[in-house]
Amino acid sequence: MEHRHDFRLDVSHCVTVVKNQCDLGCFDVTNIGYGGALVSPHSQSQSLAQGDIVHVIGCIPDEHKVEKYELNAMVVYVNSDGVGLTWIESEAHIYAALTHVVANAA
Repeated sequence: MEHRHDFRLDVSHCVTVVKNQCDLGCFDVTNIGYGGALVSPHSQSQSLAQGDIVHVIGCIPDEHKVEKYELNAMVVYVNSDGVGLTWIESEAHIYAALTHVVANAA
């Protein structure tokens, strides 16, 4: 069942996920929006569970530079499609962090 409250864009880029100051490695982002993201681990060794708090670090290449974003998130579900995240930041921080991501995906 779909629980999203915000529009998401299909994207394809890698992010680093950090939990309890431990780098869990690279995850593929398949969609992202101002409400959260769906990510899939590169390997099954990364263990995340519903309720985990993580830090997401992503880089989006542009013609002239690389835009970096960082957001804190909570894991809302884990299933065969991936890991559903919801951002736990202020709306202003989310919009500022994802403006470049959304512009490049459009």
